[in-house]
Amino acid sequence: MNNKIVGLVRVSTDKQDVESQKFKIRNAYPNNEIIFYEEELSGATPYDLRPQLELAVKEALKLSTTLVVAELSRLGRDAGGLISWLGEAKKRGLQIICLDYPELTPEILPFLAGAVQLERLKIKERTRLALRAKKN
Repeated sequence: MNNKIVGLVRVSTDKQDVESQKFKIRNAYPNNEIIFYEEELSGATPYDLRPQLELAVKEALKLSTTLVVAELSRLGRDAGGLISWLGEAKKRGLQIICLDYPELTPEILPFLAGAVQLERLKIKERTRLALRAKKN
């Protein structure tokens, strides 16, 4: 039995930290060897511009193991892109576990993808307001 899993962690800026995501994954898989891939980029970044994500996918497929993320939003915050990417990943035979939604099914994916995109829009608005307040 394969004791390895692949973990993907993503933050948007260098002021953020991936350790809480790693902790969640390690806590969920205490008896597994975890190979982590880290990204520092926006959740709206197109999938073809995410080399660490592609390396994580290739590693998981090579090992015939699961790609684990702490939160669905770590895979992306664009609803259409996320749904499309997950469909392609499934076609490639990739197993994915999102710790915040372990029972992720095709039926509920569009709703959850919409929710992570909405959160991205809220984050943008909060950032814009904070920057405006800082100028004043």
